[in-house]
Amino acid sequence: MSRNPSSFFGRNILAVEGEYLTAASLDRELAILGATVTMAGSCTEAMRAIERQQFDLVVMDIRLPDDVSYGIARALRRRGTPFLFVSRDEQP
Repeated sequence: MSRNPSSFFGRNILAVEGEYLTAASLDRELAILGATVTMAGSCTEAMRAIERQQFDLVVMDIRLPDDVSYGIARALRRRGTPFLFVSRDEQP
């Protein structure tokens, strides 16, 4: 994928985020760029999604309600699916 925002147009992206407001924002921003977005709120939901369909990119938080997302990353690497972590630390 290039860095040009138009390169998101028509891409199938899985966004994995456990916080509702962050997930809604991510969904909205990716959709504005023209992506088709599937949302998952937990590791379990994300694993089900990647077993059902192929994604062009997966954007995920590291800490999710049911686990950390490293297992998802390993599964994606085996499939050759590009992914990136988007996370923040709430500690000062």
